[in-house]
Amino acid sequence: MRIWFFDFDGTLSEIVPDRRAAQLHPECAVMLKKLAGMPFEQVAIVSSRCLDDIAARVDIPDVIIGGCSGAEWQLPGERRICINGNQEAVLERSRREILPELLGIAAVEGIDIEDKLWSVAIHTKSVSAELRGEIRARLTAWCEKRGMTMFSGHSVLDVQMVPNFNKSIGLGFLTSFMKFNQARDRFVYAGDDENDAVAMRWTIQHRGTAIMVREQLLVPGALYVTGPTELVCLVERLCKGDNGQE
Repeated sequence: MRIWFFDFDGTLSEIVPDRRAAQLHPECAVMLKKLAGMPFEQVAIVSSRCLDDIAARVDIPDVIIGGCSGAEWQLPGERRICINGNQEAVLERSRREILPELLGIAAVEGIDIEDKLWSVAIHTKSVSAELRGEIRARLTAWCEKRGMTMFSGHSVLDVQMVPNFNKSIGLGFLTSFMKFNQARDRFVYAGDDENDAVAMRWTIQHRGTAIMVREQLLVPGALYVTGPTELVCLVERLCKGDNGQE
C-alpha cells in the first residue's frame, strides 16, 4: 500500500490573493481521481484549514480529508474522527485562556485574522514588509513565552492552539487509526510551508518520499517542483517507478 498525503493551499491549488477563492487545480483534481481509483493507492489531503472548509473544496470520492493540520479527518463515506488523548482538553484550555491575548497582539490595521479552531492564522499580505516583520517578531516572542508553536506560510503566520502540535502528529494519528503498516507501507507527502516541512521530515524518517512545492524551504532528501502542474508530472513519474530525479 502507498499512501499519498497532499497539502492543499499552494500545493493542490494556486496561491491566490483571497484565501476564500482557493480552488483545487484542475490538473490536480484529475490526478487525485486517478490515484484514488488505483489499487494499493490511498490518497489523503491534510490542511490547516477547518475540516468543513477543506472538505467543501475537495469533493472527490475515496479521498481522506484532514482539517486542522490532521486533528480532524473525514473518511470515505463521510465518517468523521478526531484526534484522541488529551489534545482536545488542551485546545479548550488554550482557547479560553490564551486566544484573547493572541487576538489582542495580532489586532493591527490591515492584518486579517482567521480562527481555524486548532490554530489562528494571521494574514499579513495587506501590510508593509516593515510592519510584517514587526508582527512576526512580536508573535515569535509571545509564542516563546507561552510555549506555543508558530509556522510561516505565504504571507501568513499560523499559531497552533495546542503546543507542539503539527501535521506530523496528524499523520501519525491517521496512520495508526487506519492501521497502516509503517514498516511495510510507503508514504509520499507534498506540501509547501513550515508545517508541511515537519510532515516531510516525518515521511522521510519512515523511508517515504517528500515533495516540496515552490522551493520555499530546504528539506534534505526532498524532491522539488515549481507548482501544481509540475507536481502532477512528478506524481505520474513516481507511479511509473521513477524516483523523480533527473
